[in-house]
Amino acid sequence: RVLIGFLGAGALLFALDRAYVTPILLYQHIDDHGHRSTLSVSPESFARQMEFLKTHRYRVIALSEYVHLLRDKKQPPRKSVVITFDDGYDDNFSQGYPVLRKMGFPAAVFVQTGVIGTPGYLMPEDLAIMSDNGVEIQSHTVAHPFLPALEPAAVEKELADSKTTLEGIIEKPVSLFAYPGGGYTPEIARLVEKAGYEAA
Repeated sequence: RVLIGFLGAGALLFALDRAYVTPILLYQHIDDHGHRSTLSVSPESFARQMEFLKTHRYRVIALSEYVHLLRDKKQPPRKSVVITFDDGYDDNFSQGYPVLRKMGFPAAVFVQTGVIGTPGYLMPEDLAIMSDNGVEIQSHTVAHPFLPALEPAAVEKELADSKTTLEGIIEKPVSLFAYPGGGYTPEIARLVEKAGYEAA
């Protein structure tokens, strides 16, 4: 009976381990403007959330690592979490990045390149610093259009130009892509692959 109990417990733990789905935490603004935008998380709340992950021993993995695990059909470790940011707001660097650095957490920032260096958005030097310190800089198009509304040639230009711009800034390959507004079709997914992205 003891042996059967151990075997049963082992099988249950194995099943639970196989069933674990890695959460991807998506942030946009890290600021105190929650009353103006539902996309905002206060700096205090963001710091508490990261402290929770650290205290409860979650394993924060890079998005590229998670993609490779999925590609290789390997189960991500239990209590793994991925952290991402969309659009490339300047508070990702001023408010989010110091907390990530303190915790030793990797993250990915999906940047719309047409607004780099403009008020409210990341500067090229911000992107370079983060890229050199555990934050993956990835593509979110140039102008953040809803891709299904564009002609294929315009989609290809958004994909290629954003990738080229970011690679020129960080001097590293840009291999991941985030669809603005989540909009895509099978044809757009094919164009993303054709443009040299590993996953989207």
